[in-house]
Amino acid sequence: MNINLTKTGSNKNSKRGLYYTLLKEQLDLLYHDIDSGKFGADAKTGNFYLARKAVRINTLLNKSTIPL
Repeated sequence: MNINLTKTGSNKNSKRGLYYTLLKEQLDLLYHDIDSGKFGADAKTGNFYLARKAVRINTLLNKSTIPL
């Protein structure tokens, strides 16, 4: 997932929030992961988890102090 890190925000949380997809899209990813039976350790291989983790990692690499 490629994310453009040039967006500006007033603090680390608002900056990170700019990269998340719309809530309806996040819920759709979560629905499909649940429907596929991704629970427990398998949940970390689902699209919902991976999309959210990508945002956290990329904002962390952008010199933010966001814990994973």
